[in-house]
Amino acid sequence: MQAQIFHTRSRVPELDALRGLAAAMVVFSHFDALWVWESKPVWMRQVLSSPLRVLVGGHEAVILFFLISGFALSIPFLQPQTPSYFSFLSKRVFRIYVPYLAALTLAIAGAAAFQGHVTNVLPGMPPWFEHTWSEPVDGGLVLRHIEFLGSYDNRQFNAAFWTLIHEMRISFVFPALFLAVRAMRARGTLALAAAMLAFTSLISGFGGGDGLATLHYVGLFLIGSLIAQHRDAIAEWYRRLDGSARVALGLSALILFIYGRAVETWGRWQVEDWATALGAAGVLIVAMNAAAASGFLRRPALQRLGSVSYSIYLVHLVVLLALVHGLPRWFPPAAVFALYVVFTAVTAWLFHAAVERPAMEAGRRAAAWMETVRAIPRLAVMRPR
Repeated sequence: MQAQIFHTRSRVPELDALRGLAAAMVVFSHFDALWVWESKPVWMRQVLSSPLRVLVGGHEAVILFFLISGFALSIPFLQPQTPSYFSFLSKRVFRIYVPYLAALTLAIAGAAAFQGHVTNVLPGMPPWFEHTWSEPVDGGLVLRHIEFLGSYDNRQFNAAFWTLIHEMRISFVFPALFLAVRAMRARGTLALAAAMLAFTSLISGFGGGDGLATLHYVGLFLIGSLIAQHRDAIAEWYRRLDGSARVALGLSALILFIYGRAVETWGRWQVEDWATALGAAGVLIVAMNAAAASGFLRRPALQRLGSVSYSIYLVHLVVLLALVHGLPRWFPPAAVFALYVVFTAVTAWLFHAAVERPAMEAGRRAAAWMETVRAIPRLAVMRPR
C-alpha cells in the first residue's frame, strides 16, 4: 500500500477532541491513583471493575497521546511546502518546552510550599504521592528538569512530566523517523515498531535507563506517522467495509484499548503496551472515518476541551497535590474530587490564555522567520511512485 500525499485538511478536529478526552483520562487517573485498591471507595471499585475503567486509564491515554503526536507531526511534511528542520524544531520547542517550563515553575512553587507536609485528608496514600514534594527543592534537580538529559527523579515536582521528556527527545529526530516510514512499506514500519516495543520491553526487564524508555515510545510515533502517511488509503479501505465489519473494528479497538494492559506478561516480554497501542490505532482510524464517531468528536464542547488539553495535562497534578496537602482532614473524597475538577479546568484555561497560546504564536513567528533563511535545508520528502 503506497502512501498518498494529501494537501488539504491539515488539521484534524477529531484528533483535537481525542487529545481532550485523553487529558481527562489522565486527570481522573491521578485522582484514582491517590488510593491503594483496599482503600478505594466502593463506587470507585465498581468503576474499575467495568468498561468505565477507561475513564481512569492514564497509561492508555499516554499511548494515545504518542500516537496522535506521531500523526500530527507528520502532517507538515505531507504538505506541498515542507518545513525546514529548524523551522519544525523551533515550533515544537515553543509548543511543548516553553509551556513546560512555566508548569515546572508552578510545580517547584508547590514543592517549596508543601515539601515534607504530611496529609491526612485521604487514607491509603500510595508511594508515588508520598514521594512527590517530599524533599526540599534542590537546584541540581531543577537544572536536570530544565535540561531533559540523563536519568533523574522526574516525580519529585510533577509525576506527569515524564512523558514530556520522551516527547521532546523524539521531536528532535522525528523528521528522520518520518523519512524512515516513507521509505518502508506499511508492513515494514509495523514490524519495526513492534520490534522496538519488544526489544525495549525485554531489555528493560534486565534494567535499563531513561533513554531506553524513549526508544520504546519511538515505536508509537512510528505507528502514528504510518497512519498519517496512509490516511487516504485507510479512509478508502474503511469506506469499502460493510456495517458489521465497521462495528467489529470499532468494538475490537475499544476492547484492546480498554483492556490491553490486563494482558499478562509473557516472561520478560511486556506485551500490554502492544495490545493497547493496537487498540489506540484502531480508535484513531475509527474516529477519523466513522460518521457517528466523527460527528460526536466535532462537538464544540469536545473541541474546546481539546484546545486546552496540553494545559490540563501540565497543571492538573499541581492542583491535585495542592488540594490534598492544603485541605483540612475532614474533607470528604467526593468534595476533593469536585474541587479538583473545577480548579483544574479554571487553572488550565488561565494557563492556556497566559502561557500556552502566546507560546504557540511565538513558535509560529519563529518558524516563519526560519523559513526565510534559505541556507537552512528542507526535508526531502519522497513522493509516491
